Amino acid sequence: MKNLLFSALILIILLGCTKKEKADWTILIYMAADNSLYQAVIDEINEMETADFSDKINVIVQIDNHHEYGSFTNTRRYQVLPENTVNREEITSPLIESLPDIDSGDYQEITNFANWGFRRFPSDKKALVIWSHGNGWYNLYNKFCPDNGTGNSVNIPKGDLKNALSSLDHQLDILIFDACNMQTMEVLAESYQYADYIIGSEESIEVSGFPYGDFEGNAILSIWEDYLETENLAIAIVNSFYESYLPGGSQNYEGDIFPVSCSVIKSCEFPDILDDITQFSMNWQEYGSISFFDETRFACYEFNDLQADVDIKEFFSMLKEGSSSSELSVLCEQILTNIDESILAQQFYNYPADDLGTASIWFPDEEQTLYNLIEIYQGLSFSQTNWQEFLSGLFSQP
Repeated sequence: MKNLLFSALILIILLGCTKKEKADWTILIYMAADNSLYQAVIDEINEMETADFSDKINVIVQIDNHHEYGSFTNTRRYQVLPENTVNREEITSPLIESLPDIDSGDYQEITNFANWGFRRFPSDKKALVIWSHGNGWYNLYNKFCPDNGTGNSVNIPKGDLKNALSSLDHQLDILIFDACNMQTMEVLAESYQYADYIIGSEESIEVSGFPYGDFEGNAILSIWEDYLETENLAIAIVNSFYESYLPGGSQNYEGDIFPVSCSVIKSCEFPDILDDITQFSMNWQEYGSISFFDETRFACYEFNDLQADVDIKEFFSMLKEGSSSSELSVLCEQILTNIDESILAQQFYNYPADDLGTASIWFPDEEQTLYNLIEIYQGLSFSQTNWQEFLSGLFSQP
């Protein structure tokens, strides 16, 4: 009898330890909301809960809410599940873990969450969304993932983003920056080695962010299972973002007019652009006068808080059109070809040019801005292209 009971107990234990079947995707959403964005947290989760997806998709969020305000002041992890009805006052998806208040401006918290999430919810493919404030590579004004409780943020020039991603246990299939102005050459140079496809905007993003749910269509969580190929899914996410912000779209139903931009980078093609920029930076003085480069820069649309970034495709398109140097024209054509091969989809609306929506690059138009930030800039991986030497050269002569 004891043997029978012991055998039954072992069987129960073995059955309890049976591994859950692997999902197709695990989507982890790191919400650094210990800042002014805490007011948008519940709406964002409610929106996710309206999406239509099966148990082949794991959607896991970690919310570091405001340390003083909001419906809770600690850090919580939820598994987002589709709901037939939406409770606008609270999150109805199951709470997985309730943690002490973390420092979401500490890059190690991104790593901790991602490694925990992919281990706890195994899947064939993996996506990470970083949801917060952003400001490209700059660590001033609207910093990346600012934590008001500690005063810290993810400092990209000091290597925080690269350290967070390089410490992941798995290569990402998709990385999404749901934060303002993050699709920059500088940010991409920090992250392209750790994700096959990177999605973001070189423009400011509305508080509503990416369209996760199904309030009025364009829901990216609902289309996630529609595409077998990751590349096609990444392109569809860009298109959904763009369509949701058009006048009358699900994120802009009042029809407001403002700039909208989104693109996806195929990371394996990105090193070719870095090589091209290096070649340009080393030889720019052979291609034209300082005034030619200055005039081209001033004709470009400006991005970011300092208005010190331009779209890389627009700049090199204008250089090619205005150049009298055959060598520069050939190099610009090569750069533009590699941009098109790397940037699989670019969508933009309400801009005064046709070559926007790809990725921005630092190009200050004032000498003081350059020299205030160039030492910080040299901490970026992108500085290995010597782009900052080209910029310095433009201001070094009268």
